[in-house]
Amino acid sequence: MNRPEIISKLSFYLIDKEPMIYLFIINSDFVKDEWGLLNQVKENGEIWEGYAGVNYSNNRVKFVYTDSFLKLPIEQMYFVLIHEAEHIFKHHSKGLHDHLKNFKLVNICQDAIINDEINEMKFLGLKPEPPTEVGGCTIPDAFKNHYYKLKKEAYTTPRLYAWYENKRKPQDKKEFLLSAGFCKDENGKYSSIGYDPREEGKIVICKMPSKEAMIGNSKGENNLGDYEKVEIETLTPVIIANQDSIYLKAEEETYNAEVIGYGDPDISEAPELKDEEDESIIPQRIFIENLVQQADKMIEGNPALQAARKLAGVTEGNSLSGAVKSLLKSQVSWKKEFKQGLNIFLSDRGSTPGYKKSYITHLMNPRSRYGMLGKHRLKTRTKNQNYIIIALDTSGSCFYDEYDKQRFFTEIDEITRELEFNQSGKVYILMWDYSVANENIYEYKVGDWKTYQLKGGGGTNPRNVFRHLEKRSEIIGNSIDMKLNEKEHIFIKDKKKLPFLLFLTDGYFYDTLRDRDLRLYEKDKESLMFLTKIDRYIPKGIKRVLYK
Repeated sequence: MNRPEIISKLSFYLIDKEPMIYLFIINSDFVKDEWGLLNQVKENGEIWEGYAGVNYSNNRVKFVYTDSFLKLPIEQMYFVLIHEAEHIFKHHSKGLHDHLKNFKLVNICQDAIINDEINEMKFLGLKPEPPTEVGGCTIPDAFKNHYYKLKKEAYTTPRLYAWYENKRKPQDKKEFLLSAGFCKDENGKYSSIGYDPREEGKIVICKMPSKEAMIGNSKGENNLGDYEKVEIETLTPVIIANQDSIYLKAEEETYNAEVIGYGDPDISEAPELKDEEDESIIPQRIFIENLVQQADKMIEGNPALQAARKLAGVTEGNSLSGAVKSLLKSQVSWKKEFKQGLNIFLSDRGSTPGYKKSYITHLMNPRSRYGMLGKHRLKTRTKNQNYIIIALDTSGSCFYDEYDKQRFFTEIDEITRELEFNQSGKVYILMWDYSVANENIYEYKVGDWKTYQLKGGGGTNPRNVFRHLEKRSEIIGNSIDMKLNEKEHIFIKDKKKLPFLLFLTDGYFYDTLRDRDLRLYEKDKESLMFLTKIDRYIPKGIKRVLYK
C-alpha cells in the first residue's frame, strides 16, 4: 500500500533521530479512510472526518488516515503518529478495557494518559505538538495531586476512568453549565458562566467578544465582558478540552453541548478497526519487542546519534523507547500470585485422605482371585470445609481509593461465590488497625465490602489479630475449637491446619512482626498470607504478595 509522500519523508528524517517511530512507520500499512470509519459528528450536525486510527494484524500495523491528517503541520502530524504508535505499544486495540462500560470515557482516559506521556518525553530534532487549539486533553492536575504518593504508577486507564466516574455528575442543565464553565446563546454569542443566582431556570453569564476570547479566557486571559442574568433554556453548554473538564465530554449528548478541542480538531482514538479474527495479543507483543531490539541496534551502531541524544538530555527515563521498554518488562500480577497461594491451600486442605473396610472382591486383594471374599481397605478422601479469615487493615492507607478497594474485593467476592456454590467453606472478615475493631468475627457475604469504611490514621499492629484469634480458641489435645461469634464455632481437628488467614494491609506496622507474635500460626505458616505494599516488617517464611 502506498505510503503518503510526506510520511515517507518524515520517516527518512527520523531514521537517525527517533528510530522507534521510523520503525513504526516502515512496519505500518497506510490506508486512506475511504469508508468514513473515522467520521465523527460535530455539535452542529456536521461530519468531521477525524485524523487517524490504528490496528495490529498479521505482523503489521494498519494505519488508517484522512485528508485532515495530511493537512496538519508537520509537528502536529508527528504528534499524531506518536500518539497512534502508543496505542499499539499499549495494546489498546485488543479490547484491553472492555469491562469498562463507557467506551467514550475509556477513549478519553487512554488519550489523556498518552498525551501526558508524550508531553513529558524528550525527542531529538522535530518537537511534536498536539493538534488542538487548547493543547489537548491530558491527565487532570486534581488526579495527579490525589495520587501523588503513587506517582506515575497511578496513570492507568481503569484508575483514571474510576476517578472520573466517581466525580459528581451534574444533576440538571444548570449544574452542567456551572461545571462546563462556558456557553453560547441562541444567536451564537459566546459567554463564560458567572454564578448561580439561586433563581429557578436562570443563571448569570459574562459575555465574551468572540469565540477566541472565550478560549483565551479558559487559558487564564482576562477577557471579561458584561454580566447578565439569562434563561438557562436559551443557552448551549460549551466544553473546552482543558484538564478539569474532560469527564464532561462523556455526557455531552445529554445536553447537546458544543465541544471545543476534541472534535475540531482532536487527537482522539478512532473507532477500532475490527478484523474478521481477533488475533492473540502474544504476536503483537513479539512485534513490539522486535521494534525495540531493532531500535536499540540502530542507536548502538550510531555513535553520532548516541552523542546527540546525550547532548539533548534524552535518556531511557524520558524517551519513547524507554517508555516502551518499561511496558514490556514482566510485572508479576498480584492477583495471579494471590490466587495461586490460595488455590494451593484449598487443594491441600480441601479433603482428607483415609481408608474404609470392604468385603467386595478387589483386584489388589489376592484372595479375590479365587472368588474368596476377604476384608481389605479402600482409599477414600473426605471433603473438608475450608475457612478463610480476611484480616482487613482499616487504618485507611491500604487502599488509595474505592477503585483499589473494589479491585481487591472483586477477587474475594469470586472466592466467596465459589465456596458458597460448592458448599465447601466460608469467608469471614476481621477488622483491625492498632487493635481489633470487633470482638466477634462474622461471615463475609458477596458485596459486603461496599459498606466498609476505612477511617484513616492510627497505628497498625497485626500482633493483636493473632492475640485475638488465640484468645477465642480453646485447645483440646491436638484440636482447636475457635469461637468466631455468639453463634458460630470452627472445630479444627489438627492445630497445625488452621483456617487460611489473609492480611490485607499496607505493611507499615508499628514494629517488626516476629515468629513468636504469630501465636497459633507460628507452627502453621502455610495457612498465612500477607497482601501488602511493603514486606520489610513481615517475618521470613510467610507467603506475601506485593501489590501496587
